[in-house]
Amino acid sequence: MSTPVPAEILSIWNSGSKVLAIKLLREQSGLGLAEAKQLLESTDADADAADSPPTLNSAIPASVELRIHAAMASGNKLEAVKLLKEATGLGLAEAKERIDEAMQGEPLNLETALHQPTPPNAASSAPGEVKSSHGILWLALILVALAWGAWFYFKAA
Repeated sequence: MSTPVPAEILSIWNSGSKVLAIKLLREQSGLGLAEAKQLLESTDADADAADSPPTLNSAIPASVELRIHAAMASGNKLEAVKLLKEATGLGLAEAKERIDEAMQGEPLNLETALHQPTPPNAASSAPGEVKSSHGILWLALILVALAWGAWFYFKAA
């Protein structure tokens, strides 16, 4: 499910007021200048623009993508990383890296983020869960047994 470019912006774009259309799209969606221009220019390339207006990203809801871009535009990197991580299933480090790159001017390609294979051990634990190590448990058990043995040895002496 994705939201098309608003019809009023498309009509402004098609009437020849390209700068105004880009400005309105940027204000409504939080997209960058290049992204908004590219999205609107794709309407010129499509002969069927009236039948199926272009969407921001067909793989994830456009509202989520707009919220990600709006968070980046307002400088709220943490919110952008959180939204990207939830929308795509990326890990925290990968989501942060993509947001950092996007804030440096590189395009944010969410389509590739969705099609990345998940690591084999990702399904074995819940998000945020730390896998336990039984090594410390065994070490503590051995130390208790040694202390108990030493207590009996020195008590008898």
